[in-house]
Formats: sequence, structure tokens, C-alpha cells
Amino acid sequence: MALRALGCALVEAFSFAQLGKPGRWFAFVAAFLAVGWLLFAYDLRLIRMRVRDRTGDASNRLYGLVTRDQWLNLGLLLPAFFLVNVACAVAIHLRPEFFLARNGHVWLVALQLMAFAGYLSYVVIFYARLAPLIAPARAEWRAKSRANGTPD
Repeated sequence: MALRALGCALVEAFSFAQLGKPGRWFAFVAAFLAVGWLLFAYDLRLIRMRVRDRTGDASNRLYGLVTRDQWLNLGLLLPAFFLVNVACAVAIHLRPEFFLARNGHVWLVALQLMAFAGYLSYVVIFYARLAPLIAPARAEWRAKSRANGTPD
């Protein structure tokens, strides 16, 4: 787990080191998103392993929300963000006279900022829906552990 976080942080640090080079910035952000994509896929595997602990309505709803979110990120959001950043990097490479010499990359950065703001809004709304389910799901897990005679 720590190694994944370290790898993700390393790619992100390399991305921020490229802020002054827009083409490389978008390429490194695409690399960061690719690493994130792999982490979401791995996390889905972990979620599937935990689904067997479902013990009631709250945990069923919790796992349902989390699983749908994982698939939304894997199938739509991360691929879309990845492709947009790759397209931006390619566009800058192919048309540097427009994107670099005439500051056209600022429009791409604005698009990227709006997309990330939209994603942040989605995440906040998602966690607001998830938060009320956590305590009841934990209570269900604890009750199951006690009934089975296993420690929490």
C-alpha cells in the first residue's frame, strides 16, 4: 500500500516539476492518471474481497456505492482525463507556434482546471453520500464479528 502511494506521489512530483514546460506537464499528468487508473483497478480487486463481509442493508448500500464509483472512474472518468491530457500534450507538440509562442496552452490549462474542479465536486458529493453509511456498516461488521466470536 505504501509503495503504491509513494509511486503515485513520485509521478505527481515529476509532473509539478514540469509546470514551466506545458507539453511535458500534460504528458506527466497523463502518466499520473495512468498510475491512478492502475490503483483504481487494484482497489476494485480489494473491494471485491471485502464484499463478502456484507452483513446488512447499510454495508450492502455502502459496497454498492463504492463499487459503482470504482467502475465509473475505471470506465469513464480516468480514461477521459487521460485521453484529454494525452491530446493536449500531442497538440502542443504538433503546434508549438500556437500553444507555446502564442500562449494557446493557457486555454488547455483552463480546460484542465475546470475538469479537475468538476471531478472534485463529484468526489465531495460522493463522499457526502457515503459518510452516513460508514458507521452503520461498521456496526453491522462488529455485530457479525461478535456473533462469530472473532475480534473486531
